Amino acid sequence: MEVIVQKYGGSSIADLNKIKAAAENIKNTADSGLRVVVVVSAMGHYTDELLKMANELSNHPSSREVDVLLSAGERISMALLSIALHQLNIDSISLTGSQCGILTDGIHGNAKIKEILGDRIKNGLKENKVVIVAGFQGVDPQTKEITTLGRGGSDLTAVALGAKLAAVKVELYKDVAGVMSADPKAVKNAKKIAEVDYKTMNLLATCGASIVHNRSIHLARKYELPITIRSTFNLNEPGTKILGVLEMENPVVKAVTTQNKLVHLQLKYKGEHARGMALADVLSGCWAKGLITIINRQASLNDNTIVDIFVPMDKADNILTTLTKQTRDNRIQLESHRFQEKNLSSISIIGNGFNQAPELVVELSKIIESPKVVTMNITDDQITYILEKADLKTELNQIHQKFVDKQPS
Repeated sequence: MEVIVQKYGGSSIADLNKIKAAAENIKNTADSGLRVVVVVSAMGHYTDELLKMANELSNHPSSREVDVLLSAGERISMALLSIALHQLNIDSISLTGSQCGILTDGIHGNAKIKEILGDRIKNGLKENKVVIVAGFQGVDPQTKEITTLGRGGSDLTAVALGAKLAAVKVELYKDVAGVMSADPKAVKNAKKIAEVDYKTMNLLATCGASIVHNRSIHLARKYELPITIRSTFNLNEPGTKILGVLEMENPVVKAVTTQNKLVHLQLKYKGEHARGMALADVLSGCWAKGLITIINRQASLNDNTIVDIFVPMDKADNILTTLTKQTRDNRIQLESHRFQEKNLSSISIIGNGFNQAPELVVELSKIIESPKVVTMNITDDQITYILEKADLKTELNQIHQKFVDKQPS
């Protein structure tokens, strides 16, 4: 019998009425003949509330204890949802990440999944139970410590389980109709994208569209696992399908996205070996905090190497702390750092064929306020500008109108 994995985000199960509605949808899916595995996030903003309490008690709470604390949110959700399903006469069982064998490395707050055993999940499915799994968490098999996968990690749990169980698809239930071509709060003509390929979705997630965890898209692409993003509150809405590479004419702009409150962080390394190792050192520090930089630069002269990265202002101090404590090759030395421009914003144009379309950059330059540009980067499927400007609604709307509106959804 075919397996489907459904993931319900925090807004989808924010209160008991929404948990009941999710249970009804799960029941309908199970009644259709599919075996159902459900992944849940914490209810509503519960994770933020727990984190706030930890930070009120300590300026630097233990990362180990924070993982123990935050993992409680998903455990509450899974138990309540299982109770709701039992009330509908649907046999179900709830399991924590460790109970179902989600094994990770030991990085608290941003752990990587190394292996999924899944024996208890498979046994539950054989017994015709709906299996409910706490998202966002796993266990380090070496230390037996609880770990979490980073914000949005329940998406990653769902996709990883889908790959392990050879699911026919993964459905991510959220409070939106699907993937949009731009933020509808900023762009009045933003439209839902019916289908999007893995590569485009991964770039959108990395460049500011927080609808799906970017690591989950990378994993889905690896296993060619189809994903559908659906609205919990409008089940008649087909949502957005994320799947393999789509045939598209070049060049094409699929979407545009932004990030605000960025800071330019400049790091200076000493030693000739830093020429080949400094950027990797910086990126490993960013990764430890769950951050993938959208633009990074390196330049070397003699035994000095300068690395420039652009990161969210609220993560900059944590990244610096990680870099200061990070174990590195003794042939290089992180000598100093300084903050350059603050309150920067990025605007990223996502699509493909950009390397063959210099005319597109020319047209964009007529929209982007050139004196405000700090730096830019062009690849075949992404053009990103960093600007000394907070409000980019005008640019967003103009780019969307000129390049996205004419594209089919």
